[in-house]
Amino acid sequence: MDAFRERTSDFMDLSYMTLPRGFKFYSGSPYMETITCRETVFCEAMAFEGVTVSGLAYFRDASFLGGVSFKGTRFNSRLNFQGVTVDGDANFRGMTCRGDIAYFEGTEFTSQGASVDFSNSRFGGDAIFKFLNCRGWMTFTRAEFSGYTNFWGSDIDSIRMDHAVFEGLTRLEALSTSNFDLTSCVFKNLTELEIQFQPQTDPTFANEPVLVLRNVIPGDYLRVANTDLSKASFLGTDLSNCTFTDVTWPRIGKRQAAADEIQLLGGSQWYDLTPDSVAEVYRGLRRNLESRLAYHQASDFYVGEMEMRLRSATTDRRLRELIPLKLYKAMSGYGENWLRPLFVLALWSMFFALLLLLGGVVIGSPATGYRTMQYGLQGYFRPAQLLADYLWAMAYAFSIAILRPGQDVALTSNWLRMVQVFSYVLGPSCITLALLAIRRSFRRGAAG
Repeated sequence: MDAFRERTSDFMDLSYMTLPRGFKFYSGSPYMETITCRETVFCEAMAFEGVTVSGLAYFRDASFLGGVSFKGTRFNSRLNFQGVTVDGDANFRGMTCRGDIAYFEGTEFTSQGASVDFSNSRFGGDAIFKFLNCRGWMTFTRAEFSGYTNFWGSDIDSIRMDHAVFEGLTRLEALSTSNFDLTSCVFKNLTELEIQFQPQTDPTFANEPVLVLRNVIPGDYLRVANTDLSKASFLGTDLSNCTFTDVTWPRIGKRQAAADEIQLLGGSQWYDLTPDSVAEVYRGLRRNLESRLAYHQASDFYVGEMEMRLRSATTDRRLRELIPLKLYKAMSGYGENWLRPLFVLALWSMFFALLLLLGGVVIGSPATGYRTMQYGLQGYFRPAQLLADYLWAMAYAFSIAILRPGQDVALTSNWLRMVQVFSYVLGPSCITLALLAIRRSFRRGAAG
């Protein structure tokens, strides 16, 4: 095998060979015309670092039994890495593929916990990573994909694509992983995202999000489909061009929620979460769904947004915002429950009627005469007359609420007059909140 220990030609063909330990890839000029290593077996770690290949680079079905490094390698034509098996770490950091296509379809990185590093790599044409299998970390930090990118059907333990740029159509579909980090990614074209998350077995990442879409810039269209979002973070991401299809959201009570809020409330935070930052996530989700007429789902995220605003005002003790938000929540569930303000109005009318009878009220006119109604807490009174007077007082209290008293009534105490003024404010407020909630309900029904 001494004849194969060093490269002696710019046209290398090592197809169907088994290369023993000690084999060196090159010792002369780092420029090559072509590399052909079909079904070649490399028995130890190989380094192709810094090589520039002007023609075809063909490694189909090759095996690297000790890992491989293409750090800084430049492929000026097509790269074929289909069906390759790598046992050990694989270093593609800073690799440049300038050809029309780079194939990594069916490639297997078999070492448990191995590092597969494509950081700062450049793909000038299409990049095909379909049906790839990786049992370790696969990193594409700050990688650039200029053409069509496809990871369909790949099974990868953990993926990092933070700060990567995708300029062409991107398909991250039917992808299986336990952790997917897309922090600060830029998608400049249509993007499909469909992920099946594996159980997280590494305790180091037990409190980490499994899907990170943080500070992402979507392109014309980002579709997230058939994905469990119960541990997904959307902090700082523009969600206006995102579509969510058949996704699973976590829940707080009966409403759908963002995982960022659950982490904030639970105190086990994966980022420096604040109520304001989570409210921004909810605001983006709400506007997105409302623009697509998905009002039922948007209402859950609207409630989440208001809850975060309330939490922020409580934390910072902003009373001007805190008090109205608490009243808004108590009286109408942030405008989502039309029965609650009517129930509040009914309770208040009953209570105000009782106050009228206890405080004293004079009714009547010069033509019919006047009658004073005032019941003490003790003393004898007829139940039938009390019931009639109480029903009258309730009717009067309700007429006050709708700003149509309709009768000459004189109150016998100043405190009762103050209560009546409060009723003039509370009644129209409750009716307005109920009408707004009913309008929202009809709008959702029409959209559905």
